[in-house]
Amino acid sequence: MNSNLTRIAMAVLVATSMNTYAKGKKIEICHHTRYDVRVIEVSMKRANRLIRNRGAFLPYVLYQDKDYDGFGNAEVSIKACTDYVDGYVDNDTDLDDTDPNVTDQPVATPPPPPAPTAMPPAPPSTVCAVPPAPTAMPPPPPTTFSNIPPPPPPTTFGGAPPPPV
Repeated sequence: MNSNLTRIAMAVLVATSMNTYAKGKKIEICHHTRYDVRVIEVSMKRANRLIRNRGAFLPYVLYQDKDYDGFGNAEVSIKACTDYVDGYVDNDTDLDDTDPNVTDQPVATPPPPPAPTAMPPAPPSTVCAVPPAPTAMPPPPPTTFSNIPPPPPPTTFGGAPPPPV
């Protein structure tokens, strides 16, 4: 649904784009009175003034919806200053307004689904090779203390053998 501001803008556009001096040209607008808002028919020139100065706007076109399915009958319509009137909707797409199961315009038959295509061959499976078990580490080379001098020979005290330990 359009807001009243949008409807006012549309009314200004329509009223200003038409020939305002044409004799006998009339337009329906929603006009505010002291007590209500109603549809009136006025000359283009007067409509132009009412739209600019008084906030008049174009009326809504609503279509009869006897079966209350949300789709209206294109052959029965009214003009109203509100976007809701019980038994009327803002679209005219009902094919049979006496049957709530028949609604909307017929839809073109959908195209057939595309023919199945051959599946591409699966990529060769890659077998995850198990890495070989780690080999045992070789024993470390023998440690040589070539840079350490050999221990000194046992010392003797006055030529006597060292005391037993």
